[in-house]
Amino acid sequence: MSKKTLSQANLEKLGTETLAALVVGLVQGSAALQRHARMETSAAQAPKEAATDTRAL
Repeated sequence: MSKKTLSQANLEKLGTETLAALVVGLVQGSAALQRHARMETSAAQAPKEAATDTRAL
């Protein structure tokens, strides 16, 4: 597989800091993507909080 191919394996090689910066850049200007990113972050930190956030939508 080419090093330039967009795949999960190639993205995993970027590391967490690079991926986090990429995600933040991609969600800028999109409320829907920002909500989705917040939901995933909440779910990873505290599943009960994610359920509360879901009900708030």
